[in-house]
Amino acid sequence: MPTFEKIKPYWPLIIAAVVLVIGFAIFSISGTPTTRSPNVPAPGGTTPTEGTQTPAQETKPLSQQTTPPAPSTNKFLTPAKDAKWVIGQNNLVSWSKAVGFPGAVSLADAVSNQTVGWILSSTDPQQTSFLWNTKEVSVSRSGGLKKDIPSGDYFIKITFDGARPAFQSDKFSVVLPTEVQIPIHTVTIQNYAFSPTSVAVKQGSKVMFVNNDVVKHRVISTNFGPYELAPGESYTLDTARLTPAVYFYYDDLYPYMGQAKLEVTK
Repeated sequence: MPTFEKIKPYWPLIIAAVVLVIGFAIFSISGTPTTRSPNVPAPGGTTPTEGTQTPAQETKPLSQQTTPPAPSTNKFLTPAKDAKWVIGQNNLVSWSKAVGFPGAVSLADAVSNQTVGWILSSTDPQQTSFLWNTKEVSVSRSGGLKKDIPSGDYFIKITFDGARPAFQSDKFSVVLPTEVQIPIHTVTIQNYAFSPTSVAVKQGSKVMFVNNDVVKHRVISTNFGPYELAPGESYTLDTARLTPAVYFYYDDLYPYMGQAKLEVTK
């Protein structure tokens, strides 16, 4: 009791000190940040996998980034724009330069832009031309079944696998033989002379020799003839059977008439 009596005057200080210690302890506990386990989700979140990080957006190197293919610098030489190709005749399909990789050649309708069929299932990387019979196409690119094409307006297209740019021809027409007007060039023989003395025609055109003299003439060349023409008679030469070249002809009955020239081009 004597001890209690001695400290009795200090009780208020002791109680205040205890309250201060308790308050400081409560403040320290409530102010400490909460540490979550790596595998404990935050409120409303998902559980992260231990040792992993959120992946960053992958950026491809420039060499692997895809860009739209550049327009092709190649172009068709034949068929020419608005050309008329006769069904069943061999025609040359050609383009300006080798592509460097294989492709496939198709025929498309110029009105609907729909593919009609395949002319060649594969081209050689160094190829720049081929002959087409202007008659049939394959139903599929792989070949096999073929079908005849009707007359109409078309364009030819070369396509490639991957992102390589395709290119196509101008519009041209496929016509029946009866729809074609074949040019006819006339050479007259009058007053013992050819007129004109030089003619240039496309292969497939016709040349008509007409004798307007009162005597018989005979037209001859090393590549065609002889064609005997009585006064008033004519003879028509079909140049489709001639190779593109320059031909000289004359009248072997009257050699002094001299030579005349016929040039046949493609």
